Amino acid sequence: MVLALINHRVAIKILLALVFVVCLFTYAPALEFLVARWLTEPEYGHGFLLVGCGLYIFWQQRGALVGVCRGGYRYSSVLPLLVALTLYWVGTLAALQLALQLSFVAMLFSIAIAWLGVGGLRPLLFPLLLLGLSIPLPYFLEAQLTAKLQLVSSQLAVTLIEAVGMPVFLHGNVIDLGAIQLEVVEACSGLRYLYPLISLGVLVGYFYTAPWWRRVLIVLSTIPLTLVMNSARIAVTAWLVDRYGAGAAEGFFHDFEGLFFFLVCMCALMLEIALLEAVFAKRTLWQALDFEGVPSMPKSSRCEQFSIKPGALVGVLAALIVMGCWVAYENHRERHRPVSSIAYFPLQWGAWHGQIVDIADYKLRRLQVDSYLLANFYRPQDQVPVNVYVAFYGHQSAGVSPHSPKVCMPGGGWGITRFNVVEGPLHPVNEVVIEQQGEKQLVRYWFVERGEPMVNEYRRKWHLLKDAMLTGRTDGALVRITTPVLPTEQMADARARLQDLELRVAEPILDYLPAKVSRMR
Repeated sequence: MVLALINHRVAIKILLALVFVVCLFTYAPALEFLVARWLTEPEYGHGFLLVGCGLYIFWQQRGALVGVCRGGYRYSSVLPLLVALTLYWVGTLAALQLALQLSFVAMLFSIAIAWLGVGGLRPLLFPLLLLGLSIPLPYFLEAQLTAKLQLVSSQLAVTLIEAVGMPVFLHGNVIDLGAIQLEVVEACSGLRYLYPLISLGVLVGYFYTAPWWRRVLIVLSTIPLTLVMNSARIAVTAWLVDRYGAGAAEGFFHDFEGLFFFLVCMCALMLEIALLEAVFAKRTLWQALDFEGVPSMPKSSRCEQFSIKPGALVGVLAALIVMGCWVAYENHRERHRPVSSIAYFPLQWGAWHGQIVDIADYKLRRLQVDSYLLANFYRPQDQVPVNVYVAFYGHQSAGVSPHSPKVCMPGGGWGITRFNVVEGPLHPVNEVVIEQQGEKQLVRYWFVERGEPMVNEYRRKWHLLKDAMLTGRTDGALVRITTPVLPTEQMADARARLQDLELRVAEPILDYLPAKVSRMR
């Protein structure tokens, strides 16, 4: 009897290890993309800390897993497994890394229930929540949030500057101090405070031994705290620049201010807990925060301590294997090719003459395009060119799809000062004015998904998912037309120059991309 029990437990451990290995293999591309964003984007660098804290909390509560009531194996893991499969399917077809990464968290839930049952899930809930918090937002959502936070932070900063008696004017996200203009760029929007501080608030709320409403209050208070502190940092930077010159907004001073104000945010969070305790519980801060305690687990006289049934784990393993095989098939299926490559697009259009610009090999490896056009078009009467860029993907998947200019332009150091959807020669287009160190550019762009032009990012993802299901096609392209705005000309002059070329090439570009089934050539 004892030998059979030991053999059963060993078999379960081997099966569990196999499930984890297959799970990591299946989700490897999504996890690799997640870690890359942690490493390269300061807004999400705290992801390593969250995973580390989750592992620490899991290790701290490992004793709670011994003797836990393990019931409900037969059907309880089915719901999170279905959620994981659905998110994986959507993420793969619609090229959404967020869906794939959330699917990984849901799959861990399913594995945990299959291993421990519903009764044993409680010690793992918070570590899995921390993993979910470490997942970055999609690029297009992050770009929209950044733009809004830039404006809010700029407005609050100007209010604080005016409060100390300094003359100041606000133009969009540019703070005009008279002799010096201070631009609130994307890096100063507050996201680098917001994500880590919300995560810190969740961690503190977990260790805070207080009623639930006080814990929720701590987490929610991180949002206004971030906005106020980030605006205060911008205001202090403006004051230092006004007193000591532009060097106070760069290099060591800039980085030190960011670190200092984040520490101030952490201290403000601790002060908030201390004030709540002084009012409601008459406890000190250290009495309110319990970093050593382990939440008590519910006891049951009918707990089946070692009655782990392998059927649920086998079901999860089978689902993971099917997912991996399906993705391998999707990634190696035949790509939809255009009749003629966009690289052969004509370079002569009336008075316009184009010159091809090559993209460096390392950039091409990052873009993973199947075909592209990058050319500068000139007219004899113009001092500057109009640049045309078309990137075509025969098969879109997570991480392999047109990069939205909303993300790429700020990533290249350009600030978006105006964004509108305007009417183009054939269809609506996105029109953007970007600025960097006094230089301006006018940009128009749109996407072509299976022969259909569109401008909305959400609509594009929905059509990608729908077409992948109904037709099996996931090809798509980005079309971007750009021209500089000279200091000696009006925006209307740059727009007229861009529109003249756009009117000539917008429709011919479609002939070099795969058409809709109903479209006749």
